Amino acid sequence: MDDTPPLGAYRAFQDFAGPRLWGPGNTWRATYGRGVVADLAEGLRAHPAAVHQRFPGKAEAYPVVLGCVPWITSREVVDALLAIGNYCVVVDKSAYGPQLDRLSSEGEGVWQMLLRDLQDWGPSDEGGRHPVVHPYHMPGDRGLEPVRVVGWRQRGKEKVPLLHAKLAVCCAAYTWESDGGGWDDHLLPMSVWMGSANWTTASQWHIEFGAWSHDEALAKDSLDFLTAVIKLSEPQGSVAGRPSPELVAGEWDDDAFAELMSEYSEAEEPEPE
Repeated sequence: MDDTPPLGAYRAFQDFAGPRLWGPGNTWRATYGRGVVADLAEGLRAHPAAVHQRFPGKAEAYPVVLGCVPWITSREVVDALLAIGNYCVVVDKSAYGPQLDRLSSEGEGVWQMLLRDLQDWGPSDEGGRHPVVHPYHMPGDRGLEPVRVVGWRQRGKEKVPLLHAKLAVCCAAYTWESDGGGWDDHLLPMSVWMGSANWTTASQWHIEFGAWSHDEALAKDSLDFLTAVIKLSEPQGSVAGRPSPELVAGEWDDDAFAELMSEYSEAEEPEPE
């Protein structure tokens, strides 16, 4: 392919050489043609500074990226994600290669408790029993791996459904004082990248589209979508031929919570005068 002119290099696309600014204050941008994945990497590299600029020091904020894409071979994108450190990217089961190996082995993953809809989700045990939620344990108090997989394993030339969405949500994880005087952990989606391009080196030869947006509603919905993708996902080493979600909803130990509330009530009762 190195000797083949990129489609985006043809004269018809000469007016689409760089990003187009749009949105409030021209702070959002769209890219067309051959530079889409490079623009994705640029936005990822800029994310840590955006997080530190937005939050005061006491929030102890740090950048987090959640994403999904069928395949990753772009060193530029992988380098940008590794610089962020905390990320979870879900890929199709057909994905492979040295850049994906780097992404999997050198990243730090994401604390699952940051995703509100996954706080009481966890792996079932060997007997297939759901994890138990009790006052001193939440199944989501674990790390999500930097790379997870979803979908079907192709056998021969068999056509199977793909994880075909290409989406990244750049978030800020931070702590803030709660109404009760303690400190709570939060995850704020700040920006969204969406596009047609796989995060691959070959994408520069294609005609692609990609866009960054800071729209709050879009960022929230995109994070919810990625949470649903993670619910369907499996560890990277899964050999399951069909979708076999690792995570399941926990079962709440109501008796343990009732006992704890009873203890609190007894402790708060005033002593007789």
